[in-house]
Amino acid sequence: MLIESLKNRIRNYRYKLLGSPIGKLLSRVDPTSLPRVYWSSYGEDAVIQGFLDRYRFITGVDFQFSYIDVGCFEPARSSNTFRCYRSGMKGTVVDPNRYLIPLWERIRPRDNFLPFACANERWVELNIIRSDAESNSVSSSFLNKLKNIKGYEVQKTLQVEARSLDEIIAIHRESFTGEFMLDLDVEGHDFACIETCVFSSGRPFMALIETGLDTSEKREIVRLMNARDFEIVSTVGITSVFLDKKNQFFKVLNT
Repeated sequence: MLIESLKNRIRNYRYKLLGSPIGKLLSRVDPTSLPRVYWSSYGEDAVIQGFLDRYRFITGVDFQFSYIDVGCFEPARSSNTFRCYRSGMKGTVVDPNRYLIPLWERIRPRDNFLPFACANERWVELNIIRSDAESNSVSSSFLNKLKNIKGYEVQKTLQVEARSLDEIIAIHRESFTGEFMLDLDVEGHDFACIETCVFSSGRPFMALIETGLDTSEKREIVRLMNARDFEIVSTVGITSVFLDKKNQFFKVLNT
């Protein structure tokens, strides 16, 4: 009650400021000229924040959760979870590219970095275009597409350790209890990862999956997620956002 009372007082002062001569002067600033900071490729982190803001608007409290970022790439650039991290959250981040480990240790030390590929085999081949490329992948068909479209060539191939998505979730749950968000972006291997996942160790309240545009793979992923009681609630660029229909978060947003 005390915290809510303080929030109300802050709101009241804000309204008084807006009605003052200084507030009227500030209101002349064009809000569209102010920078909007986000880090994801297509604004996925803004969509995540929008759903969280809606939950807080309805309930009056913040939704608490951790995250699993599979195919995390760099800690800030093109990251769907960096905004969460800067808000004080933490989670498990997964990428087979060991070149990234020092960068994560320096910029996001609270996160638990797992140097694995996401696959159902124990060892897989990671095809490297460049050590700092977003499109390094275990999927040869995906890289063949990139070769045809952009002329990319694989520079080297590494044998890397792998874990299934269910195993990754189980590892995460050893360190993080409660609700979690899943962000899956494994460069053309997403359907294979999600197809065999039964969420035996827990279900994410929200799942972001790189599905591409209107492709057969996207339709198959949406079909699979729907069959597992996840509803697609947004498409942002090449990312589809799903909410768990069994979770309280979804139920609150649909009251």
